[in-house]
Amino acid sequence: VHAIIAADQSDAPLDRRLAQAQAILDRWGVHQVAAQDVLGANERLLSEISRRWPNATVRRETPIAARIGDQVVTGRIDLLVEHEFGFAVIDHKSFPGSPDSWDARATAYGPQIGLYAEALDKARPSAKIEIFVHMPVVGGFLHIARGVPTS
Repeated sequence: VHAIIAADQSDAPLDRRLAQAQAILDRWGVHQVAAQDVLGANERLLSEISRRWPNATVRRETPIAARIGDQVVTGRIDLLVEHEFGFAVIDHKSFPGSPDSWDARATAYGPQIGLYAEALDKARPSAKIEIFVHMPVVGGFLHIARGVPTS
């Protein structure tokens, strides 16, 4: 699911996007989700980004590295959204589950995503940085603030 969202180009013809998504699912041996459903989740995510941050720049799989105290943080930000007020760090997490389990699952990922935001803050200390968990399988998009998810 993650690889499809990273590779999908929503302006490409649908048949090409579906073929690419299916090839990714086949390569990874994933049969629990349909290519069309993952593309739909990506379209909903991009729509939400456009609604929240018009004219934002979306960067996929953005490398990040920084020294934070005695720790070196390295990784890739799934989606880095640069908008007029700062940045949104969005991390995709694919898990099935009912809405009553989303907050706990999203909060569990907060420390990892928070480190990415802290590393970004080292490069852009005056920018506002928010973190989000995108759950494409269940349709969730949660804002994480100080370990407490909100819609």
